[in-house]
Amino acid sequence: WSHISNVNMVPGAAAVDALADAAVRWRERKRYEVKTDISAGTPRAESLDSDDEQDSDETSTPVPEVDEAERAAHAGRKASIVSITTVSQHFEPANSPRSYEHFEDEALQGIEEAPMERGLLILAQMSSKGNFMTREYTDACVEAARKHKDYVMGFISQESLNTEPGDQFISMTPGCQLPPEAEDEDTEVLGDGKGQQYNTPGKIIGVMGNDIVIVGRGIIKAGDPAKEAERYRRKAWEAYKERITL
Repeated sequence: WSHISNVNMVPGAAAVDALADAAVRWRERKRYEVKTDISAGTPRAESLDSDDEQDSDETSTPVPEVDEAERAAHAGRKASIVSITTVSQHFEPANSPRSYEHFEDEALQGIEEAPMERGLLILAQMSSKGNFMTREYTDACVEAARKHKDYVMGFISQESLNTEPGDQFISMTPGCQLPPEAEDEDTEVLGDGKGQQYNTPGKIIGVMGNDIVIVGRGIIKAGDPAKEAERYRRKAWEAYKERITL
């Protein structure tokens, strides 16, 4: 049901092939049905009576009495005038929850329908020291992405992997950290002592050419997470603007 999925390609390129094939099969299987509603009718006698009564209530001028034959002829003429045929047509997925009469009463009515368009992120590189994602593995990830350009949107990576003219993949980069606000941004950011290596938004976006920074502990452990998140957003955006104007 997710719009974006991610995959670790350690099992091989077949993992990407299988996911891409599943996305195609989903599109082919999701059929639409057209529903047409037609309604037509002639007002009932009682509705005509009520109309006549309403007309008489709206004026103080007395209405002369008419015999039954004239009244019946008048009713027939009036019915032929106000008889209406309504045709409405709409279409929606054949398996839409709206196809069920009481779908709004279901407990999970807030869940969206499964999306038609989906994208895949391939885990191509990691920021932890000593990880086993070799250059050969990363290159294989790029080749798999090029094979499924209509499905793979980009990578979790430490650098931009767009090396050919037709490459337009997004790079999302974890391991982003800023020094305390009082310190110089160019100050070296130390790791967590457990192998995690950090880079600043300026280096990730401006130097390595990535598109999106992924920040975890830098925001979560801040005294004011909202304020710190804004600082990361601002620094990353400034680095991006500087990069594209070079």
